[in-house]
Amino acid sequence: MADIKKVFIRETERLVPDAAAQGGYAKESEWMLDTEGVNLLEVLCHPDVDATRTISNHLVEVIDVLGIEAGRGALLKEVRGVIEFDGAMFFF
Repeated sequence: MADIKKVFIRETERLVPDAAAQGGYAKESEWMLDTEGVNLLEVLCHPDVDATRTISNHLVEVIDVLGIEAGRGALLKEVRGVIEFDGAMFFF
């Protein structure tokens, strides 16, 4: 993947349905990769990558690979992240 210069690994937690508790959730630890550089199409095609949970903040590449609606969603996510950074609520 020539366009990806560096990869950073970090541990994160996510909520998953808990089979033991009815309607409850449990925290599950997982590893996540952050990259410096982009190559979304090749990353999504890699067999070890979960394409359903892969995100990118490179809007032009998202539009090129996934289309205009995915680009709109990515832009909205970025705008919400900036506005909600200081605790403001943002709806639309």
